[in-house]
Amino acid sequence: YNILLPDRPLISMVVNEAEVRSTYGIDLLEAALKATSASETVTLEFGSSMPMKIVFDVPGGGTLTYWVAPRAKA
Repeated sequence: YNILLPDRPLISMVVNEAEVRSTYGIDLLEAALKATSASETVTLEFGSSMPMKIVFDVPGGGTLTYWVAPRAKA
């Protein structure tokens, strides 16, 4: 999925680790991304085998935070 749109460019990217690997369920990510229409800024934080934190800044100064657990390895 490409969530970068021409009229909504990437503001910044901070990389704290050279490489991370995690697998997340696409159905859970799609559910979280439904909130993008209500937000000007979305922050993603993730690491190897760690939950992904998705933070949406909403009008009026509030935030909406989703946590998506990584898929367990079989």
